[in-house]
Amino acid sequence: RRGGPPLARMNGWAAQALRARAAGSDRGVLEACRRGLDVLDDHRMTLGASELRARATAQGAELAALAQEAALASGGPRRLLVWSERWRATVLTAPPTRPPADPALLSSLTAFREIAARAEEARQDGHPVPALEREQRRLEREIRSRTLHLRGEAPGGGDRFRPARLLERLDEGWLVELAVLDGRVQVLLCGQGRVRRFEAGRLADAVAEAE
Repeated sequence: RRGGPPLARMNGWAAQALRARAAGSDRGVLEACRRGLDVLDDHRMTLGASELRARATAQGAELAALAQEAALASGGPRRLLVWSERWRATVLTAPPTRPPADPALLSSLTAFREIAARAEEARQDGHPVPALEREQRRLEREIRSRTLHLRGEAPGGGDRFRPARLLERLDEGWLVELAVLDGRVQVLLCGQGRVRRFEAGRLADAVAEAE
């Protein structure tokens, strides 16, 4: 979980979350899911191919679903809102299709993808690639560091979602957020200093009615 390609590490954290759930530890589930989604957030720039991004997003969705279930069981509506917002932010901040404007980041990304392609080609030919893998990990760390630095420079960069801040900004207004847990639609009603949850039935029924 602490080394190797990002997708493998996400798999490791998902497995850890499942073990924690089997042991009845909601706290363990949430910690494993947080670590797994952090891997996705920190390394999305290195997932150049659309297929890799799709696989990473699918793994992220599994982690988010596990976290939402544990959040509702252990912390109620507010914690569910936090994890729903965490996943929404991850999905909405997908890597841009255009090259990054930062020259250092662009250079590192280009080098990383060249090394990754060479390593994959060598693996398919049955050749060991320890030197290429070391360079790949070095570039990955460099890209992560630069991405986090740029994220911190952006307005609001690095901020974590806080329900109390949202409720304060809403003032007398309201916000409704939907989450789907185990096939059932959960409605989170935010306003007047509170987050309340209502169950709206099965997602499949809602889709059928809409059609």
